[in-house]
Amino acid sequence: MPKAWIDLAEVQLDDYSKDRKGWSPRQARWSPRPCSPAPQKRGQAALVVLGLFITAGSCIYGLYPWTAPTQRLSEDVPLAVVVDAGSTGTRVHIYCFSQGDLCKELGLPRSSSNQPALSTCEDLPCLSQLLEPLLNRAADAVPARFRPRTPLAIRATAGFRLLSHPKAELLLKLMRSITKQYGFKDAGVEVMSGDDEGLLQWLAVNRLLGTLRGPAPVAVLDLGGASTQIAYLVDDEPSLLHPSRRAFLRQLPFPGGRTVRLYEHSYLGYGLVAARQRIMQAVNASKLDSNPCLPRNAQPGAGATEGQGDAARCSEVIGRMLRPPDCVQGTDGAVLEHCEFAQIWTGPGWNASNRTRAAGCSFFFYGLEDAAALPAEATSAEVTPQRYLDLAQHACSMEADQLPASYPGLSRERAAWLCCDLCYTFTLLTVGFGLQANTAMLAVKSLPSSWGNSSASWSLGLALQLADLVRL
Repeated sequence: MPKAWIDLAEVQLDDYSKDRKGWSPRQARWSPRPCSPAPQKRGQAALVVLGLFITAGSCIYGLYPWTAPTQRLSEDVPLAVVVDAGSTGTRVHIYCFSQGDLCKELGLPRSSSNQPALSTCEDLPCLSQLLEPLLNRAADAVPARFRPRTPLAIRATAGFRLLSHPKAELLLKLMRSITKQYGFKDAGVEVMSGDDEGLLQWLAVNRLLGTLRGPAPVAVLDLGGASTQIAYLVDDEPSLLHPSRRAFLRQLPFPGGRTVRLYEHSYLGYGLVAARQRIMQAVNASKLDSNPCLPRNAQPGAGATEGQGDAARCSEVIGRMLRPPDCVQGTDGAVLEHCEFAQIWTGPGWNASNRTRAAGCSFFFYGLEDAAALPAEATSAEVTPQRYLDLAQHACSMEADQLPASYPGLSRERAAWLCCDLCYTFTLLTVGFGLQANTAMLAVKSLPSSWGNSSASWSLGLALQLADLVRL
């Protein structure tokens, strides 16, 4: 069982990347003992052999449930299918929450993804090409008999929130027409609010870490392509806050009558990809002789400043973008309202030096992968904001032509943005969310759980809700 709290200072990287695999029948080697029965006992021997074949067949049937999965699944096993229509791609997650080994035998949970994002489509053929392969995989994993009681939810995130309302509604309508063909229980095809995304991400990560019932659930940060989210436990009484700030707090009922209170907010337009344009605008507004957020000899767009990678200067520009330079303390020492990140209240904060830690998802992890800072098998790692800046300094010090060779896993365009992206990640954590540069946090892609290694995404939180394991 997961520990109530995982001490990041004591747990090695491999502890997070273990794949908890059960015994496989393929590991067993059976060598029948040869025998030559006497003629008078051949009839008996034939019956024995026949019995052995029947017994072996029964065992194999039980050990390989995919040969007849409808016989292995029981009616009370919760299943859920969640499609994450993200801003950079689309992912399908198939979950099973049995407490036994049944779900592991069926190969669940299971995930698949493709690109580009559904929000880039204009018509039904485009949506069908991207969505149907993922739904086909879900249909392959869930026998037809169980689909009418298995909820299928499609939730579009920040990429859809940036579309015009008519276009988003048209795409959702077309997506509904596709999903009806598969016979799953309809759990909705919707654009999910950023606040719900942050809450479900908090729920998923803390469920995987085993900290939901503990005294100090982790604060969860998520960095997507179009938005960034933050959610953490709050102890302050809402009555002590200004009415305008109470709207940022959310009550979350737990089994047994317990209720927790969270601060959560989604910053639309401050995801990694969306922030690039803001950063380039901030660089131009700074009237610098060169662009510190792009490597030397980069090919900027028309009218853009020539690249001259400098991680420290780039972070300064981004910091002024996140918190304007005229953001000063009032005469009474209080921070002015517009001094908050993106002029939005970031909440009362959490005590990162005490028991509450932070876990960062999505590009907080993928950025480390892009910078070749993780072993290939890693699914999570302890990191500090300073680590992102150190990696940024290395990427920013190179010329654009050197980057593809230094980061062979990245496209030429992606490598050219690495200096900027790593600087933004560092500054978002420190200036935006207020972490100290040396604060330990967990960068997460997936974590081990009682039902296998699972992606630490909001989709798990939604699946828990759909399966009636958590009521929100």
